[in-house]
Formats: sequence, structure tokens, C-alpha cells
Amino acid sequence: MTSIPASHPTAVGVHDELMELTIRLVDEFPDFPAGSVMRCVARAARRALSAGVPGHQVSTQTERTARLALTTRLTGVPEQRTPAPQSVRRAG
Repeated sequence: MTSIPASHPTAVGVHDELMELTIRLVDEFPDFPAGSVMRCVARAARRALSAGVPGHQVSTQTERTARLALTTRLTGVPEQRTPAPQSVRRAG
């Protein structure tokens, strides 16, 4: 059996980070029902994973995307976008 390096995120570790992120965003965006914030985080995480974001960057990218979506919904004006990390940009 191969051991996983300590620096390699596990699915459980990423899940825990996303749960903490969700709780933080629910507190930071009280104008939205908790379920809406949870769905926003879930969509942002799915988007990060389908874009091939490495496991150790999933929660960071998810937070950027979810914050942008929630801020846009709240104010109608998006925050300034942060470009995706170089490693996940697709050649085109």
C-alpha cells in the first residue's frame, strides 16, 4: 500500500476546508439563506474540480468563485476578478 504524503490533500481534508468555508460565507453573507450560500459553494467547488484545479488549491479557488457570485448577487456589481492560477489555465 502506498502512503500519501502529508502535503497531499485528501478528499476528507478538502471536504473539511469546504465546510469551514461554507460556514464562514454563511456568516459573512447574512442576507442570503444558508442553503443558497451552500449551493453557491457547491457549484464553485464543482467548477474548480472540473477545471482541473489541484486538490491543494480547490478551497482557495472555490472561495474566490463563491465570493464573486455572492457579491454580484448582493450588489449587482462583481468584485474585481482574480485570474485562475497559471497551472489551471487551459491552452486555447
